[in-house]
Amino acid sequence: MKMKKMNGMLAMACIAAMTGCNNGKHVTAEELTGRWNIVEVSGESVKADKAFFEFVKEDNMLRLHGNAGCNLINTETELDVKQPAALSFSAPRVTMMACPDLETESKILNAFENVTQVKSGKTETQLHLADKNGKSMLTLEKAAL
Repeated sequence: MKMKKMNGMLAMACIAAMTGCNNGKHVTAEELTGRWNIVEVSGESVKADKAFFEFVKEDNMLRLHGNAGCNLINTETELDVKQPAALSFSAPRVTMMACPDLETESKILNAFENVTQVKSGKTETQLHLADKNGKSMLTLEKAAL
């Protein structure tokens, strides 16, 4: 009897651990519309205060304009009604200016290459751009208007 109770508690703990990082809200790519500050890349805080992505919805496209820390980035993704959280960007166009902190910029651009989906964050103003396994590549915080 003790073993069944222990297994039940273990199962509940596993379920709690799996759902603990997700607030249960389903997020769609369309919810990216607006300006977002890049606050983390692969779990590390971003020190570049200019790093942001701004998403604009045009018909069935989501256009991205941003700053990876120094250089500008532009690309787009087509919204998929069958997989609303999916992201598949076209090849990004990035300016090639010399920058004092290319390390942060390189991390952001490398992480961006692995993004395939959007996921909810810890708060209503936070979202994650994640890889195919659900691992957060970039954490975004909604910019104040």
